[in-house]
Amino acid sequence: MEIIQIQDAPPANNEPIILCIGKFDGVHLGHQSILRQAGRLKETGQSLAVMTFHPHPLWALKRDERYRQCVTPSREKYRQLERLGVSKVYEIEFTEKYAETTPETFVYQHLSLLNIKGIVVGEGFNFGKGRKSDTDLLTDLSADIGIPVTIAPLMTIGGQKISSTDIRASIREGQFEKVNTLLGRNYSVNGKVVEGDALGRKLGFPTANLAPDGDYELPGSGVYLGSVEIATENDMAGECWYALINAGYRPTVNGKDYLIEAYLLDFSGDLYGKSMKVSFIQKMREEENFASLDELIKQMNKDKEEARVKLGLNNHS
Repeated sequence: MEIIQIQDAPPANNEPIILCIGKFDGVHLGHQSILRQAGRLKETGQSLAVMTFHPHPLWALKRDERYRQCVTPSREKYRQLERLGVSKVYEIEFTEKYAETTPETFVYQHLSLLNIKGIVVGEGFNFGKGRKSDTDLLTDLSADIGIPVTIAPLMTIGGQKISSTDIRASIREGQFEKVNTLLGRNYSVNGKVVEGDALGRKLGFPTANLAPDGDYELPGSGVYLGSVEIATENDMAGECWYALINAGYRPTVNGKDYLIEAYLLDFSGDLYGKSMKVSFIQKMREEENFASLDELIKQMNKDKEEARVKLGLNNHS
């Protein structure tokens, strides 16, 4: 997949494309619906492209903390888009200067440089200075340069619109049954295993400490049931293990910094320096401040047994 990072107008392109435009943070089921609709429009010789923005406009312009982190930071967004058949990504660096781009400039001077055979956006799409322009104006301006626009209807689940904002809030609350339903996959954080204080090993629960490789929206403090996929040397998918995941500050041992630690069930080996993907399935309990390490160990053993029962692994040692 080709990734083109731009600050203003994109470079001219001769390859015919069907272009989807949007933030695509999360690449959730709603985004996937837009991509499927675009795929149905694609003819022989045409490729599927996405024009997206980073950072989120509400963070870039208003420093709204709710939008500082991402459901899918750029690297993860690329992975998900490629998995869904996207061949080219135009990632626009969203700045205060770029926010001044008028709808006419965006269509007549930017989109016109690309050999676009069709544009697909979601219902409610806004663009241009002040985000005051809608799909009707996009359709009219694009018609002037011979590009048809398709509006993909909003996708809902249980009568609720799928939105990245809602997904972010649910991640912070640890509501992963909801998050994973809206994403169409388990929410995951990628990164490398780094050395910690080895306390887990001393307690009989050796953990892999994850250093995320992007600005992920991080789960609220708690203990989670999940899985860990260990990458191979060439960063391809490797072995996958169920895991207990602690996310938070470890108050029992006076922890100061937020950490994601994964205890891989039935695994033994050295993971330091390896890349891995930590996926969250459901929250098991809140993070607690235990009176002693013995009480912490007792609870960790209970967590382990509960996890094995939930996963159908309790018939193993």
